[in-house]
Amino acid sequence: MWLFDTDEKADISLMAVKFEKEEPPRIEKEQVQRKHKPKLEQGKLLIEMLDDGQCPVSCVTGQLVKEAAGGFSDKVVIKEYDMKDEVVAEKFGYMKGIFLNGEKTFFGYPDEEYQGIIGEIRDILRKNLKPKN
Repeated sequence: MWLFDTDEKADISLMAVKFEKEEPPRIEKEQVQRKHKPKLEQGKLLIEMLDDGQCPVSCVTGQLVKEAAGGFSDKVVIKEYDMKDEVVAEKFGYMKGIFLNGEKTFFGYPDEEYQGIIGEIRDILRKNLKPKN
């Protein structure tokens, strides 16, 4: 810690403190994929939402995905995981995001045109429901 006087006549001093930050170990994509093996059901789309609640955009996107998935009734399985829970975070390898059948998916950033993005999300869900040849 360092203490600096800005001016001999001033009633104020400047203090600087240097904190050492330990970087968390980087988890490579391959490690994450090996750790997380979703249980897929034939003819159903598995939507997994792994979130820690810290990003407002991911919260809004999660709600939009749930609303978009509502029209697919029993063809979609939605599972939500709280990544603030250490046991859950360890199980999933500290991943975050929305996954369709185990593949991370990005739907874009929601804006005031929620109905437009819900339509786009429905199109993506519909595409992922089609059997792959």
